[in-house]
Amino acid sequence: MEDIRRIPDPITGRYFYPQTHYLAVVDLDSHIKELMNQNNTYATYVKDMKLINASGPFYFDENTLNKPANIPKGYLRATFTDLKNGVVEVLTTNKYYEIIDGKMSELKERA
Repeated sequence: MEDIRRIPDPITGRYFYPQTHYLAVVDLDSHIKELMNQNNTYATYVKDMKLINASGPFYFDENTLNKPANIPKGYLRATFTDLKNGVVEVLTTNKYYEIIDGKMSELKERA
């Protein structure tokens, strides 16, 4: 048998027991659907790595221009503060590109 422990509400910070919290009773289905809809973002194909200027998931293959030479295909996660500044991570590696003032750096590796 599991212990029943109280946990903090992410919105109010007040503690509650999960069995008695309002999300467990009121509109639980709609809350779950809303959470699921927020995460349905599919990766976009990249024709040229230097054209990435928005946050989101991307993927590339052997036909993509300016891709890392030693990685034939893969997935990317881009995080931008505006159209000209951001970071593009090559997922499942510790490599990334920095975009500063619209110019992409050489492929870097985290220490």
